[in-house]
Amino acid sequence: MNTWVSFQSAEQPLLGQFSVSGNKVRQNEPQKWQNNRFHQCRNLDGVFSVNAHIPPGPVLLVDDMIDSGWTMTVIAALLKQAGCERVYPLAISSTASKA
Repeated sequence: MNTWVSFQSAEQPLLGQFSVSGNKVRQNEPQKWQNNRFHQCRNLDGVFSVNAHIPPGPVLLVDDMIDSGWTMTVIAALLKQAGCERVYPLAISSTASKA
């Protein structure tokens, strides 16, 4: 299963400190195969889990590609529920058209 890594700033604010914050606990269909936002959101139900202990401080949540935005939204919500102060999402690329 996939694991994501969160970024917590520490004594070295330019480098920070990396820690594993959660896992993908079950496989799901790609978001781009979903027909609409309802199906995209439902497709992620129960897919991710967050570790019980989230170190204090902000988290930089990085994804290689963003399709619907729901993966970032769901993981950010899970991190916040686990006690994370702030979540800063960053996507390297987007599949959205520029039309």
